[in-house]
Amino acid sequence: MSTLLLVIIAILLLLLIVLIGAIVFFALRHFKENIQVEDKVDVKKRVSPFCVDHDGVFASASCAITGESLCDECLTSIDDLKIGKKNIDLYTPYKWSELTMFRNSHSDLEDRIKLVKKNLWENNNMPLIIKGHYKINVESDEIESFTTLICKDLDEKVVKKELSFLKL
Repeated sequence: MSTLLLVIIAILLLLLIVLIGAIVFFALRHFKENIQVEDKVDVKKRVSPFCVDHDGVFASASCAITGESLCDECLTSIDDLKIGKKNIDLYTPYKWSELTMFRNSHSDLEDRIKLVKKNLWENNNMPLIIKGHYKINVESDEIESFTTLICKDLDEKVVKKELSFLKL
C-alpha cells in the first residue's frame, strides 16, 4: 500500500513540474508576442529581455551605440563597453571624447539624458554613450555612482547643444 502511495506521489510531482514548465514557457512566449504587438515598427529598438537578432534568445546587455538588446553571441567588448558586433564600424574608426562625468543623484536627469541619446540616434544616427562608474569614497566609506557621457569628436558640437541643460 505504501509503495503505491509513493508511486502516486511521484507521478503527481512529475505532472506538477511539467505543468509549471509549460506555464513558464507560455508566459515567456506571450510576453514576447505582446512586445511585438505593442510596437511593431520599433520592436528592434526597444529594450527587451530578448535579443533583437535571435528570436527566443535572452539578451545579456544593450549595445552602447544603439541601445538594442543583444545576446552574448551578438556582443563584443571594446574599451569596457558592450557593443553589438554589427555596430563595431560605428565605434572603432572614430575618435571619442568624454563630454562630462557627473554624480548620479536625480533620476529625472538620467531620464532626460536617455531621451537625448534616443533622439540623437533615431533622428541623426549620432551615438551617445552613457557609461556608468562607481567610486569608493574613502572618507565616508560609501560607494558613489557616476555617469560618463561619451561622443564622437565629429558630433561633439551637436551633442553638446542637445545636452545644453547640463551646462557643459
